[in-house]
Amino acid sequence: MMGAPENGASEIACPSCGEIHRALGKADYSYNTPSGACKSCSGLGSIVDIDIEAVFDRSKSIRGVAVAFWFEALAEYNASILAAAGKHYGLPMNTSQPVGEYSQAEWDLLLYGVENPEFSRHFPDQPLPKSVGKGRFKGVLTGMWQRYREKDGQSGEAVFFRSMPCTDCRSERLNPVSRSVTAYGRTLPELSRISLWELSAWLQEPYLLSVDSQDDLLAAVLHDMMVKVRRIEDVGLGYLTLNRQSVSLSGGEAQRLRLATILGSGLTGVLYLLDEPTTGLHAKDTAGLVQVIKELRDLGNTVLLIGII
Repeated sequence: MMGAPENGASEIACPSCGEIHRALGKADYSYNTPSGACKSCSGLGSIVDIDIEAVFDRSKSIRGVAVAFWFEALAEYNASILAAAGKHYGLPMNTSQPVGEYSQAEWDLLLYGVENPEFSRHFPDQPLPKSVGKGRFKGVLTGMWQRYREKDGQSGEAVFFRSMPCTDCRSERLNPVSRSVTAYGRTLPELSRISLWELSAWLQEPYLLSVDSQDDLLAAVLHDMMVKVRRIEDVGLGYLTLNRQSVSLSGGEAQRLRLATILGSGLTGVLYLLDEPTTGLHAKDTAGLVQVIKELRDLGNTVLLIGII
């Protein structure tokens, strides 16, 4: 198993390839932490980008409203700024010419604006225009990103943004080292993709080995995991995976998942009101749900069930 430092060591060696890495801690296995998350997508597993082809009609000019969300007056206004920027940098910047015929520098000016490195690389020693009227153009894409972030993704141009799987982590959300660590032949991303039924079966081997080796700490942790997974299975949700987003759960699934979580909280003297808890549940899984409800009752709680007769 790679990733387990011994005796407080600051470095670890991969037993497969011998490569040296810094010792990994709990935070390195979470995509919600800077040390564990993929740097490209910040642990989201996907990257939001602008569909450039949907924004620009390359057959049209600036004055001919080549930008999809510009209206005629706005196009004329921006055309004057771009013409001033072209004059400042010595670019032709013909705003009546189809944008698809622009040079790379002109195209970068239109997309990114004068302050963006994508454009300034063409003129590294040229000072910026002093004002908008003198050519300080923001850039179509730069402006879109600014409004998108200010409005939390709800800007008027949000329709031109698209979410794509992160190609660096392949939607596994972790950085390269963290997602390559294996435990009993499985990586964390692999374990997050299998069903809880499969996870329950997989946990058996490391648990039995930890008991045999008298590793009491590991055995206790694994036993706790197995109990929590079993409770979720008991309420008929063994088909779920750990990487399933909560927003994708149905109302019945979410309610039963909360029920399984509550059972491990140790709370007593609580009144639980369950609205049709068997909704969407297969008949063969009802017994497990009933058992969980009885366990809640036996802990000193009151469970009130609502159903349609």
